[in-house]
Amino acid sequence: MKTEIFEERSFFPELLRPGGWVLDVGARGYLFTNEMVRRGMGVVAVDPKPPSTTPSSADRVILVIAPVYMVVAGLVGIGHAGRATFASWDNGEPDCLVGWGGPVPEQASLREVETLDVRQLMARFGVPSWELVKMNCEGAEYDILGTWPGPIARQITVSFHDHTGANPGGDATYKRLFAHLSEWYDVERHVWEERYGAGGSYYDSLFVLRGVE
Repeated sequence: MKTEIFEERSFFPELLRPGGWVLDVGARGYLFTNEMVRRGMGVVAVDPKPPSTTPSSADRVILVIAPVYMVVAGLVGIGHAGRATFASWDNGEPDCLVGWGGPVPEQASLREVETLDVRQLMARFGVPSWELVKMNCEGAEYDILGTWPGPIARQITVSFHDHTGANPGGDATYKRLFAHLSEWYDVERHVWEERYGAGGSYYDSLFVLRGVE
């Protein structure tokens, strides 16, 4: 199998079973969501910021087969759901959940948002498992993956955010995450890169459920 890159996220398209479910965490802009809908996937798109745009509805036939659910909330780790403070900017700085992202400058706009964990999402929408989980959630990924509840996704593509200060534990954080995830997943990609003029991070990591075809 060959990996494909869409919106700077690697995944194996051959592992996507049409009609299955994709979880888009950090869905703003909905480019990844729309692409998955185009491929016939159902999508749960999660972002704490209310959408300024919505997933494409041009092809109603696809949407009937593969529904899209938009959830204005933050995704967090198991046991940490409830309410959280969300920081946003008007100057292009990446929005984040306070306490999961890096330091928050004083000029950020703060508001309270709902937070959910992946089990709650699956129960809410009747999703038995995910074909693909995409995470670009500005630091919350460490908490989400650190409490990941088992082999519920065939593949997980994630952008880690060391460059924001969201990972004070450094290599020890990854050692802990990998020890937890390795019970079910193999690491297909995890390369330190410099991007965006923002410094280095593991911007495009890919985990694949062991034994899937």
